[in-house]
Amino acid sequence: MAEGTGSMQVVKEFVIPAGKGGSFTVEKGQVARIIALEGEQCLDAAFLNARDYRETFHTFFSYSFNCKLGTGNATYCKTLFSGPPWERPMMTVLEDTVKQHFVVCSGRCSPMIYKLRDNIEGHPSCQENLAEALKPYGLGAHEGPDVFNMFMNAGINEKGLIYI
Repeated sequence: MAEGTGSMQVVKEFVIPAGKGGSFTVEKGQVARIIALEGEQCLDAAFLNARDYRETFHTFFSYSFNCKLGTGNATYCKTLFSGPPWERPMMTVLEDTVKQHFVVCSGRCSPMIYKLRDNIEGHPSCQENLAEALKPYGLGAHEGPDVFNMFMNAGINEKGLIYI
């Protein structure tokens, strides 16, 4: 959405089907509204500077800076920061209905995770979806940055194990 005169104007609207990757550019001052259309879905969102793909969202620095600013903790961040040497805000979360993203360990599923965790092979993974989304920008699967897990309740249980 782009800012208009006193209201928001939709610039582009589209659906990324479950099990697929997609991408779009958000210019400075624009708002991206991301909605989960179906329950039990999560989104691994990656943020890259459109003018320099080396600058990407960084989980640890977002966690650390938000804790110091009083705007987040290990599970929630208001501002998503890039990593060194930039260390600057990339996105600001305006509304969050989940607030349980496990920011410190914001990983994504991969074929190996599905195999080890669920004994499943051939299931579309977030790593493959991210590679699909990066391809139009000339980036390979190995260049996928940290992700921000949207719509996903995750944490660490009493045994110290990650749960989703």
